[in-house]
Amino acid sequence: MRIDRIKTEINNSTRKVINTSLKHSELVKGKSIEKFEERIRVLLRKKYCVSTVNGFSALFLAIKTLDLFSSKIVLPAISTCFAIPNAILATNNIPVYCDVDLNTGNLDLKSLKETLKTEKVDAIISPNHFGILSDIENIKKFSIPVIEDCAQSFLSSAQIDSKADIQIFSFYPTKEFSAIDGGAVVTNNDFLGKKLVQKINYRQQDKCDKEARFNFQILAIHAAVGLNSLSNFEQKKKSISKISGIYRERFKKVCRFLGQDTKDILYKFMLYFPNKGMKYCSMDSLNKSGIECAEEFIALTDLKNFPVAKKLIDQTCSIPFRDNLIEDEIEYICKNAKYIIREINYERLS
Repeated sequence: MRIDRIKTEINNSTRKVINTSLKHSELVKGKSIEKFEERIRVLLRKKYCVSTVNGFSALFLAIKTLDLFSSKIVLPAISTCFAIPNAILATNNIPVYCDVDLNTGNLDLKSLKETLKTEKVDAIISPNHFGILSDIENIKKFSIPVIEDCAQSFLSSAQIDSKADIQIFSFYPTKEFSAIDGGAVVTNNDFLGKKLVQKINYRQQDKCDKEARFNFQILAIHAAVGLNSLSNFEQKKKSISKISGIYRERFKKVCRFLGQDTKDILYKFMLYFPNKGMKYCSMDSLNKSGIECAEEFIALTDLKNFPVAKKLIDQTCSIPFRDNLIEDEIEYICKNAKYIIREINYERLS
């Protein structure tokens, strides 16, 4: 049996939505954009939402909305892609790195506090890795604007009312909900919300002024696909929560994993091994058995001053975790992965 870690599907309902958009020539502009944004506002209980062409443009727009220029912005030393530092650099700002929490992979409060003692920081970007929510409430106590990167945590984020100044989302095909590609920026702050609406595009602009605006609005056909994807919200939440519960129960006695808080709805399931050697031995055996696994964290900077970040890169990997896994695949993963990890652990201790 071969079980892919990522498996994107185009089902009949998605094909129907695409065909309808083509039939009505709603490819760039259309009612689906407004409906898509309204659906996101309702699910997240937000006053303002603008939908963007992708997650990177959502990050870029969030930074520009905070009027940051030549400013220092804190982010974790590791993440799963280079979107955050690239958005910071593209907006002419300066990334400042800090270490992460061992159990979540998210920004570590103690490291953040130490960083703020030596750096004059104007904003914090806190990603929710693998659906595990950041401690935004305590991060906000530093009295610095916070952008919460929720690209991997739509399901978890929909369960709470975040205190972040701005939240950004991604609807890339590998994310929890797909819009072919797309993103969103949401806020409850009236001042920031009105600026977002002004900056997202320049269709309503009637004169040349000193205000920079962008052509970042999501395409109508993408919004239509995203709206269709979000219609499956409750079913996806139920399926992911069920698989997460099974994994947590079956793996708890043989291996640690990130995201112990059962309130979080995971986006990926990350195994956490005692050492680098055991991880690579396990990954090799898992892949040979047909269970695709992979490293997810990447270093965004030199990790010599970030020991926890390095440890998570060295000792974690993901296994297949998606709502379209069938029962036989779930059982195969649990049974074989448990056996492999136990055997390798036994050999390590022998």
